[in-house]
This record gives sequence, structure tokens and C-alpha cells, in this order.
Amino acid sequence: MVIKIKRANVDITTLMNQILIDPVTGYKNRQAFETELDTEIVRSKRYQRSLSIAIIDIDLLKLFSDNYDYKSKNDSIKKISQEIKTNIRITDFLYRIDINVFAIVFFETDLIEAKKVCEAIRKKISSVIDKNAENKIMISIGIAMLEETDNKINLCKRAENALFISKQNGGHQVSTLPAIANKEKTTVAAILSRSRSD
Repeated sequence: MVIKIKRANVDITTLMNQILIDPVTGYKNRQAFETELDTEIVRSKRYQRSLSIAIIDIDLLKLFSDNYDYKSKNDSIKKISQEIKTNIRITDFLYRIDINVFAIVFFETDLIEAKKVCEAIRKKISSVIDKNAENKIMISIGIAMLEETDNKINLCKRAENALFISKQNGGHQVSTLPAIANKEKTTVAAILSRSRSD
């Protein structure tokens, strides 16, 4: 009887983990993002640590057209997600929260540091994947950092508004709220100098 209960618990745990995983990319999905972000906001406030989130909208102009086959769409999305993951730290979390939208939770990272990483992601994905003119890739990113009075809704809304600014200004750029000037030069934090590969 005890063995059966243990097996049932393992099966339930496995099922719950599968529910939180995006089947195409293998990374966590929107449900996991919303659940885990609540936890990390509480943790960051308790220990007074920076927390930033980025929302990445990938506009593949031909990729989502009707004549582009399903497998090729999934292969491209998977490749893009892998490129994003390669360019963030292993301690940061990546989620696929919609068909062509990803989110990153940056731990102990302020707005300036998060923007620096996201600019690198934008440039890297375009250079690696955008080799076919028919599949032009444009990436718009919005970033927000947790403030003392924020909850999940406030934080995500600010990141979404920053994303809207990027897209409104022509796309293929990174915006933050509050805005950070692109010409601003800062020293790269030691925490972001570590390897970002898996």
C-alpha cells in the first residue's frame, strides 16, 4: 500500500511538472511564470534584492504566415528560445508565455544591467537566425524592475508598456520603464560577467 501511494505521488509530481512546461521549447510556460513570479517578488522584497523582468515579442514576418509549415514554425521558435537561454545566466528564468512571446526573470539585476543583456540578446538572435531575407526577424523587448510598492500585476504591466513603446517606435529595440538613455555608459556588474550558458 505504501509503495502504491509513493508511486502515485511520483506520478502526480511528474504530471504537474509537465503542465508547467511548454512542449515546443522545453522551457516553462505562462502558468509557471505567473506562479513563480509571485514567489520571487516576495523573496526579493524580503531580502531587499533587485528583480527585473523582460518581455520579448518576436515578430517573424514570414514565420507566422499561412504558407509556412507548422514544423518549421516550431523549429524556429525552439531555436530562438535556445539563443535567448544561451545569453542569460543559468540562475535567470526563461518562460514562453505566448506563441511568439517570452519572458525572462532577472535575479539580483537592476534595470541598466537587464537592458544591457537584452540588447545583447536582440543583436545575437538577429545575427544568428536572420540569414534568410524571407524570414526577417524583429525583436521588441520591454523591461521593468521591481519597485517597493509593486505587485505582479504592476510589474508586468510596466514591462508590457515598455514593450509597447519598443513596438510603437518601429520595433527591433529594447525599452525600459522608466526609460534609460542608450548613450548611458555603465560598468558591467560582476554578476553579469559570469558565463550565461547552461
